[in-house]
Amino acid sequence: MLWQRILLNPLPIVTKQIPVLGVSATGRMIKRLLVVLPMLVLPHLVLAQETSSWIGQKVVTKYGYSIKIGDRVVEKQGFFHVYTVQRANGDRLLVVSDSVEGWIPASQVVRFDQAIDFYTQEIKANPGNSGAWRERGLIWKEKKDYDKAIADFN
Repeated sequence: MLWQRILLNPLPIVTKQIPVLGVSATGRMIKRLLVVLPMLVLPHLVLAQETSSWIGQKVVTKYGYSIKIGDRVVEKQGFFHVYTVQRANGDRLLVVSDSVEGWIPASQVVRFDQAIDFYTQEIKANPGNSGAWRERGLIWKEKKDYDKAIADFN
């Protein structure tokens, strides 16, 4: 019987167990915590889940964004590599490709398997975007679809 009361309405049980604070004050405090606590914790859990889902993924930088370690650029903008995400720290990803290793904001990469779609949308939004044509051509080349790569480069 007690377990049913706890499951159906835990608040009165908790407030009765803390009589020093008073029933109404304790009830309000617990209600506030039950509302506020998830709002404080949830964004951190979502960010951790989002960044950890990058680990092991093949990615390319958006428009050849520079890869850095601290303030030092280890891969200048414009070079094309397919990177593998090794670690995530907040919104930053440690990416590795051959001898190149460095950090990049997660917002500046796109998964390799989604890169064609990403640059196709960029081209649809602005057909004169030569950078998007170039990047999509490099991805087609990496996928060994040379006819499509040549078409994009032209």
